[in-house]
Order: sequence, then C-alpha cells, then structure tokens
Amino acid sequence: MDEVAAMPAYARIAHYQLVEHPAIRRGALGDEVDARTLSHVLALLCMAYADEERYEEAIAAGERALRIAPQDDALRGPVLLNLGVAHSRSGDLVAGLACHRRSWAHARRAGDLGTLLKAGGNSLLALESGHPLGEPELAFLTECLPVFEELERRPEMARAALLLEKARRG
Repeated sequence: MDEVAAMPAYARIAHYQLVEHPAIRRGALGDEVDARTLSHVLALLCMAYADEERYEEAIAAGERALRIAPQDDALRGPVLLNLGVAHSRSGDLVAGLACHRRSWAHARRAGDLGTLLKAGGNSLLALESGHPLGEPELAFLTECLPVFEELERRPEMARAALLLEKARRG
C-alpha cells in the first residue's frame, strides 16, 4: 500500500499541498509560501481534522487560517465555511452558525455559488436545530430566501420560508 494513501486525511492534505502541489514542485511560489496559500492549506486542514473528529485541532487550524487570510472574499468564504463545520461538529452550533452566516456574506460578495449554497444550507440546518430566531436570524432568512429562489433551490427555499414564518410568529 502506498505510504501517502495510508496517511490520515489531514496528513494527506498537508503532503499534497506542501510537497506535491504543482506550483510548489515547479518552484512557482518561491522560497516562501504566501499568506493566501497558507490560509488555504490551513482551511483544508481544518476540514480534514473535523472529518477525523479532532475538533480542537480543526478549530485552531480554521482560526489561524482566518487570522492570516487576506481581505479576500473568495478565500474568507471557504475558510469560514470549514471553521463553521468544525464548530458545529464539535457541538458548538452557535459558533458554527456565526461562521456560516459570515461565510455566506463573503461568498455572496465573491460570487462563489458553491460556498454560498453550502453556507446557506448549513445555516438553515443550525436554525432548524432549535437555535433561537432573533433579529440577526430574521435578517439572514429575509436575505437568503430570494437568493435561493433566484438559484431555483426549492428545498432551501421551502426550509427558509418555514423558518421565516416561524420567526415572524415569534
């Protein structure tokens, strides 16, 4: 069996990104890895650690990725998405929801539909789990409903509409 294939997910990601990545093999990154690349690698490690149920390490990697990420919506959206997944899987749904809502905002500004839909779906899941529906949640639901409608995402539209109705009823 291949040595890399036997590695845990987080180690395979690190190996690929730091050893086998085409840009690194070509020497295109020079002697130093820039903040964007490092942030991207840490975001991948965040998700891999979460998949391995190593939540403290996942959250630490995600928070570090966020700290060093440049002010780039296209990068910060996925970083926050992975950090939100790590928080949610660790049982901290409040922190997870906060990350997912921030991820939604960055992904929307960047036009990143994949991250937008994942962040929106994860936010709906957190809200459906019994999270209190206050003003910030009402604002999010009001914003996401037309986005899901425009993208013809009927399941998400129905879920958001149900939550919005529940929030308005109090």
